[in-house]
Amino acid sequence: MTEWRQAADTELLAALGRTQTALNAAHLEMLAVIREVEARGLGGKHGYDTDVELLRCAQNIPRREARARIATAREVLPGRSLSGDPTPAATTR
Repeated sequence: MTEWRQAADTELLAALGRTQTALNAAHLEMLAVIREVEARGLGGKHGYDTDVELLRCAQNIPRREARARIATAREVLPGRSLSGDPTPAATTR
C-alpha cells in the first residue's frame, strides 16, 4: 500500500479518480451478480426464505441493505423472468 502522506497532490488526485472508477466497477459487478441470483431464485433453491435472506447471510449485511441492493439491481440492470424472457431495468420502463 502506498504511503499517502508522502504522495504529491497530483498523485493523490489521480488516485481518487482511479479508486472511484474501481469502486464503481466493483459495485456494478455486485449488482449484476445480485440480479442473476434473483433471476435464478437462488435464495429458495439454497434453503433461504427469500433472496434478501440469502444476501444478508452471504454478504454479512443487514436486511435493510440487502433489500436496497436488490432494489438497486432491479432499477439499473435488465433481468430475466422465471421463463427466461428478458425484463428491462426499472429505469427504462
